[in-house]
Amino acid sequence: MDPLAEEYYPISTYAYVANNPMIYIDPNGMEIILSYRENKDSELISVTYGNDGNLYNADGSKYTGDNQYILNAKTAIDNLRELGDENVTNVINDLITGPEKHTISNFHYKLDSRGLGKSESYNVKSSDDTNVGGSFTKFVPDTDRKRLNSPSMSDEEILGHELKHAYNRKHGLRGRGAAAKGLPNEEVDGLNFQNIIRGLQGRAPKMTFGRRNVSEYLTPASEYKNYKK
Repeated sequence: MDPLAEEYYPISTYAYVANNPMIYIDPNGMEIILSYRENKDSELISVTYGNDGNLYNADGSKYTGDNQYILNAKTAIDNLRELGDENVTNVINDLITGPEKHTISNFHYKLDSRGLGKSESYNVKSSDDTNVGGSFTKFVPDTDRKRLNSPSMSDEEILGHELKHAYNRKHGLRGRGAAAKGLPNEEVDGLNFQNIIRGLQGRAPKMTFGRRNVSEYLTPASEYKNYKK
């Protein structure tokens, strides 16, 4: 039984993946997809991250592969869920258990294959119009650490920052909160969320975005609250 069936009464319990099996898979009712593609011509590896912390193939069987990107992304999500902070837990679990699909990948096929993709991690709206509230997160932590000359940045804080954008996008919360001059409030919020993770990992808060000091616009972790619980 779908563990979230009672939350989606408009969709019949007999309508697997909202009657759209050509696009969606749903082995356990959860919707975070981890995928990896070396380039536009290479094979796509795509698995679902379940609420139980396991990875599942499209046929519902457990993923037993050894793709390092997939396993590293899984570990980052596992670690975020285990930090024990209510704000972080609410955001990650909300994305895992929602009906929309959130993809985390190293490669955006439409953008990267045309040479238009950004080199750093980012979050954008899903290109699938039927995936309302869903999003795509490009997660390339090694590139971010090198680009920002910040070798101590953890996978968890990098992914957490982008997944907070995904959460805000899902709930229509983008643009809320305080903004720094020249820096969107969405990025201030992402940095606040990132600093919660840094603190839980025993590191000092990050006070810069790019090369700019934005410390005066940030909220201490002890005072931060998500817009929506």
